[in-house]
Amino acid sequence: MSLTLDRLPFDVLFAIASYVSLEDVIHLGLVCRQLRQLFLYENTLCRRTIENHARFTQEAQRAAQGQLSYREALRSVYSRRKAFASAKPNSACVIGYGSSFIYRQGVVCYMSQGLMLVRSLHGSTTHKAIDISSVRATLFGPGSPQADFQPEVSLLHYSDDFVSMHYDYTDYLDHSFLIVIDLLRWNPATAQGLIKRQLSSANKLFVRNTSAYLYYGTHTGTGTHGHHEWKIRGMRLREDHYMPPNIPALQLDEFVGSDVGSTVAFEIHNGFFYAVSNQTSFDVEEVDWTSFYHCIRFPLNNPVKEACEIKKDVYRRQHKEGPINDSWTDLSLQVDEATNSLRIIEARREWLDGGSKQLRTFYTHESVPLLPLLPLDDPLARTIGSGNNPHYAPERPRLYRHTHPEHSHSDNTRIFPEFILSKTKFKAYNHSCGAFLDLVEDANCCSGAGLGTPCLRLRIGSRRPEPVEPVPIEEKRKAKGKATTGCSSSSPENFMLHNPSNASPLPSASLDPRDRFMYSPIRLWPPPCAAPQLKAPDCASLLHRILNAPLPATTTSSKASAYAPPAATEIPRYGDGEGPICLVSFDAGINAEKLAGRMDRNGAEDMVFSGIMGQSPMRKDSAVSGCGESPPDGPVLVWKG
Repeated sequence: MSLTLDRLPFDVLFAIASYVSLEDVIHLGLVCRQLRQLFLYENTLCRRTIENHARFTQEAQRAAQGQLSYREALRSVYSRRKAFASAKPNSACVIGYGSSFIYRQGVVCYMSQGLMLVRSLHGSTTHKAIDISSVRATLFGPGSPQADFQPEVSLLHYSDDFVSMHYDYTDYLDHSFLIVIDLLRWNPATAQGLIKRQLSSANKLFVRNTSAYLYYGTHTGTGTHGHHEWKIRGMRLREDHYMPPNIPALQLDEFVGSDVGSTVAFEIHNGFFYAVSNQTSFDVEEVDWTSFYHCIRFPLNNPVKEACEIKKDVYRRQHKEGPINDSWTDLSLQVDEATNSLRIIEARREWLDGGSKQLRTFYTHESVPLLPLLPLDDPLARTIGSGNNPHYAPERPRLYRHTHPEHSHSDNTRIFPEFILSKTKFKAYNHSCGAFLDLVEDANCCSGAGLGTPCLRLRIGSRRPEPVEPVPIEEKRKAKGKATTGCSSSSPENFMLHNPSNASPLPSASLDPRDRFMYSPIRLWPPPCAAPQLKAPDCASLLHRILNAPLPATTTSSKASAYAPPAATEIPRYGDGEGPICLVSFDAGINAEKLAGRMDRNGAEDMVFSGIMGQSPMRKDSAVSGCGESPPDGPVLVWKG
């Protein structure tokens, strides 16, 4: 009798689960009932899988604290990644109206009608409403006439129950204030839990913090070369943590770049402050070969130049690869969920090899220093003079595991719509999910439904590792039927094999199995209202109403004179510049029904979408919520309309 997989001893299966990916553990558990009981319900095996592949996720931290089992954590991590990669949100709603917002660590902070509202999406106790005027009263002494000045308030950052805001008084005074509020200790009567710092200049102001330290920076320093440089200042938020007293601001010398998120990125990780730039020179170099990342880090408890670790030779690209469309460049630092290492994630739109078409590619970089040397066989090397500052490193082959080309999602039979930059409102890349996300304004989405305005939609493309022996796509479609086309859903058989030999003009480093991927079609969500394949187009209509929620109610003020015809001006009733704040969640644990606000401020009914397309929409107070089965949980996207 042959030995089947479900008859193997537990120790053997445990060893197998220790060497396969997290996704493969889930897939093995779906093979049969016996393996399901072992791989998906055995807590010891689930714990080993989490520790091997997702040790540094929020789910792993909650499991270690006993807030959920490792079995639940394993399924949550898997479903989170799959939901995001497959563009299947679980819920969508309008959570309120505001003028600005920030979202981080599952908490949304937004300004609305003179209040700064803090709402947790996961049902914790982090729910606050802070009156902006009560904070303003603490900035000046009692009876000071300056207390009546109306500042321009903007949100900067949230992390670990601390909210940072900027109070701009430059219309009245020669300075402004950085305000930090400890949400757990805030008392408006005594101003307990409030920290303020006076700023002489707030140019490019940013904030990063942990529960113990806070750092803020401005682009206000001046180097010996005459160009502006970043100045970083820090403070401790807890008395039991050390920081040297009376230390001056740390100026990042020769650190080029001024746009956070495009040319520079800042982050705090594992007790260090990190700064990364994708620029190498303040001036254009006439003779140059190679572009590097400039990386700086220093410990949070010692922000001085002597403690800085500097790397200027982290390889980025060769200039001969082609020009870059800088308006599409995005730069960020993301934590690897398996190793806890900090990775550089950069999106670039390039004319590769001088071609006529721009191609967007997402690059993942690890901090691997090189020793730059000049190319001895290049004739340009002989033209270098004292006024040149060239950069060079030998060309490095790119591993496809570190390169995600957007054009690999299309082939000769499947070409997906692209959107110009002015129609792309938000761009991001999720390294753990292997997917990029764009928030686009699609004018052709519901043209057939007679809607005259463009629709906001999510545009997502993902990839996954190719199986060792993949089944041809044609055979899958013959066996299971042709996959549904369109934007509402996509089956696994829609993934397209990636051939490293011709998918990218970049040099191929190897044919390692880790460098072979299957690319999904690019999906747009929600589907058009007039999509004929939908069983419930009214559900799509509801989604479009949520994602394109109406603006706040307005009043009309008219003025006329003998020298001009009557003129009407719309005046917002609920604050200047306030708009709907929409929440799209891939997390089944987020209760959108409790978070949803009203679609308008004239008393219209609350509307919320929960689930995948397929059934009728339900009212917020309905006993059954959803439009079909619930997809796996995952990350959250928030934006202001």
